[in-house]
Amino acid sequence: MSASLVDVENKTILMVCVGAAVGLLGASDVVADTLIPAVSSYAEGPLERDGLFGGVSFGRGSIEVSCGDCSNGGGTLSEGLSLEAHVGFMLTPQIGIVAEHWNVRYNQRGGALFNDSAPHLVAQHISTVGAQVFLGHGLWFRTGLGVGTHITDGDYAKKKNPKGSVFFAGVAGESDSSTPGGEEALTSVSAAYYAALGWEFAHSQSLAAEIQLRVAGTERPSDEYQVRNVGLNFGVSWY
Repeated sequence: MSASLVDVENKTILMVCVGAAVGLLGASDVVADTLIPAVSSYAEGPLERDGLFGGVSFGRGSIEVSCGDCSNGGGTLSEGLSLEAHVGFMLTPQIGIVAEHWNVRYNQRGGALFNDSAPHLVAQHISTVGAQVFLGHGLWFRTGLGVGTHITDGDYAKKKNPKGSVFFAGVAGESDSSTPGGEEALTSVSAAYYAALGWEFAHSQSLAAEIQLRVAGTERPSDEYQVRNVGLNFGVSWY
């Protein structure tokens, strides 16, 4: 297949993906007017990575909770919404520093962590700073360290101190808001790490459509439970 045909196919794929992202994410007219012309100006040649870059992605994610004293032994909520945004700076054409926020949110009835059919909220927010390395052939690897925030109304997160007040996973509980089922959601903050592997399957000279496999976890030395996340996202990045 000739290079010109490959370029046309890549441009078509990228246009379809950006249009779907704009529609699904409900992007504003300003965003749409910025992204779509950028893809329309597709030109031959490699993606130029220099200076500031950023991107967004969305997909499906899971929240796994494991604990030694959970009444049901913990479990995995596999039907969560996965949303991510990042901004960074390229130090070289292959290596960049990046700040990222990733949110996996479960807001449905029942699930592996609950013994009822009431609506529940479980969410994991991960804010990190790290590095991204471009490996060639559209592949990249990103990793970082930061802070994880877990929000839940599950009983696995609640315990009593000697005075009888509710503590959340070894940290004083903060009331966040009521969940759809009427339960009080509590919030815990702890150290977090993550890694992501991505593939840019279509691009212009300044915009790339990509698919990402993401994993993350939080560590709470004094807690009875740990949280792990896995996500499969579709994203768009600009350079």
